This record gives sequence, C-alpha cells and structure tokens, in this order.
Amino acid sequence: RLADDAVALATSTVSVAMIVVDFFNAYIDYYGHQAGDRCLITVAEINRETLDHPEVLEARIGGEEFIALLFGEPAEIETLADAIHRHLAAAKVGHKRSGVSEKLTVSIGLASTPADCASLDEVIANADEALYTAKANGRNQTVVYSDDLRQHAQRAQDEAFGILKAIDQREFEPFIQPQQDAVTGELAGVEALLRRRMDDGSFEAPVAFMEVARANDYLTRIDQIVLEKVSDFLDQARITGVDIPRLTLNVPRERILDAGYVADLTKLSENHTTTIALELNENEAIEDHDDTLTWKLDELRDLGIEVDIDHFGAGQTSILRLMHMRPSRVKVATKLVQQVAADEAYAQVVTSIVQISRAVGTGVLAQGVETREVSDRLVSLGCTAQQGFYFARPMPADQFLQSMDRAPTRQSGVG
Repeated sequence: RLADDAVALATSTVSVAMIVVDFFNAYIDYYGHQAGDRCLITVAEINRETLDHPEVLEARIGGEEFIALLFGEPAEIETLADAIHRHLAAAKVGHKRSGVSEKLTVSIGLASTPADCASLDEVIANADEALYTAKANGRNQTVVYSDDLRQHAQRAQDEAFGILKAIDQREFEPFIQPQQDAVTGELAGVEALLRRRMDDGSFEAPVAFMEVARANDYLTRIDQIVLEKVSDFLDQARITGVDIPRLTLNVPRERILDAGYVADLTKLSENHTTTIALELNENEAIEDHDDTLTWKLDELRDLGIEVDIDHFGAGQTSILRLMHMRPSRVKVATKLVQQVAADEAYAQVVTSIVQISRAVGTGVLAQGVETREVSDRLVSLGCTAQQGFYFARPMPADQFLQSMDRAPTRQSGVG
C-alpha cells in the first residue's frame, strides 16, 4: 500500500526491475541447499550495493527473485541493471549447471510508467513480462518493456484463452501416422501426433500453441484429453480388426517426470494389448545430468512402457549415453534420412547408426521418408522400419482406420 501511495504521489517516472537468478533450481540440485542460500546472499548483497541510491527501494520477493523500485529517469534503472550484471560477473560465482555460462548470472526485466499512474500493479506486471522475455530469449540479459512486448503479451493472453476454450470443448486430437516395414509392407506401428482443431475445421500443430500451453500449465489437461482419445482409437481399432502392434507418443521431458502422467500412461498400457512407447527428443535425453530421467525411464520400462529416442543423429548423444539409457528404438533424424540417396557421406552415417544400434540391442526407424528412392536406399543400408509422407501423412484417427481397409502401404508420388 505504501508503494502504491508512493507511485501516486511521485513527481517523476517510476521504474521497476524484476531480477531472477538463472537456473537456480539446477544450482541447488548440483551444489546443495546451503550453497543455494549462500548464492542468494551474494546476489542480494550485489543488488544492495549496486542499488544503493536514495530513490531506490529493493527487496527479495521470494525464492530466487528480487524487485527494485526507482523514482527517477528510466535510463537510470537501465544503468543500474547493467551494473548488476557486471558486478555479478566480477564475483565469479561458479555454476556448472547453468545453460548460459559457467558462472552465476541473472535475468532482468524492466518497466517504467508516468508519475501519474495510480497503481504499482501494472508496472510490476510489465516488468514481469519483460523478465519472461529475457528468460525466453536465452537469459543472462536485461529486457525493457515496450509496446511490442505489450502486443506480444496481449496475443499470448488471447492465445491462452483460445487454448482454454479448446480444452473445454475437447478440441485436441491425436493424428495417426503409420510406421511401415518397407520390405514386407506390414504395419510396424503408429505414431500419435498432437493436433488442435480450429474453429474453421483446420488443424494446428503443437509448434503454434505449445509455448503458451506450457506457460499456463495447460499440458496436463491437454494430455488427459489426448490419452483418452488414443484409448478410444485403440478400442475402435480392435473392434474393426485393425492390429496396432505399437503406438508411440512424442512427449517432452517434464511430462515424463510427472507422476500423474505416468499413471495415465500405465492405465492406457494396461487396458490395451498394443505396446505403448514414448519418444524423447535426443537433446532432452542428453541433459539428464543427475540420472533423474534415466531412473524414470527404468520405471516406465518396468511398467511395460517402451522408450524411443527421437531425432537421433542430430544431437550429441554418445555411444556410452545410448547404452546407459537403453532405449527400445532410435529414430534417425529427418535431415540425415532425406540425404541418404543423394550423398554417400549421409548414407555412411546412417549405416553407422544402424550398426551401433544393433550392437547395443536397440531398434532403428527412419523418419521423414518422402520418396521411393530414399526408402529403397534405406533398405539397402539395413533400415527397413520407416515413417514419412511416402507412406502416409498424419491423419485423423478415424480416417486412418478407414485407410487400412483400402489403401496400399506405399503412396507413390507423395512428397
């Protein structure tokens, strides 16, 4: 209340700085809670010394987050923010689990308002939006709130309402794409890909809404809808006599670590004879610094749920890491697959992936197969399990079941 009164009575511009320690949870996980407390004390002391200004109020507002108020020109708060970055860098606090530096860093969001503003809430909200942008843009930086950010925030809010409406109306659907044995033509499995039905009847891929859904904690509700519809799809496949030997779901790391999601997956696996598998992006797999993910994957395997590594060959997974994680299958990255017929170097890389995978007891599937030439070359390299537009594009579940009664396993000319 005192701060609100100060804003109302101030005769100059009021600026707010929101300051957060980058990757603080990772810092605690690696160094321990006592080291985390010392880290916060260091940051607080740097803030206090840097912001030692007669017209600045500063405080820690919880966790690793701090706030500062300045009654003065906006350029002054920007100068102070730059000084915080410099002083923290000079302190040389190590952070081996930071995603941006080997030293401790902070992200800062700034916002200013005219002196006649009657409330501090809007200024803080704007600074928080700037902070969110600083974190999204890579952290270890300062972002100043602007009209562009305001418009972006409004679009994000509109999108959040749209996603919430889609959840209420159950507009999220699993699109099915077959995985074929390119030699026998038999169905090796399917992948269920998330799509959102739009008001005009079109469908939207996750890249268009996933960031906002994650930021608003909507993923749990979306996953529940999709898993229920996947279960309905498997029931309908059984009724119509379509054998689905294996179904994979592309899942981000944080969902695999969620106990509720694992419980829902277990229920899905127990209720159907189809083998359920999760696809984990290769880059997320190699970020398992403390083996938390590996332990969870072992738990999933014990429950009968298999694990695949997606986009394999595009990241930095070592052979030892592959052996340690023990995936059921790796999916060769599309960028490698699409060049195997045109470039012998790419073909040799895929051959190596096939040989290494066989040596460690892991299956291989090539994704992104768009032409017969590429498909045939992959077969010659020993990779017969394939997926891509050459066979079929992702389609609604009911359309897939209908296609199994009439369509050939290959669709010539699709690209």
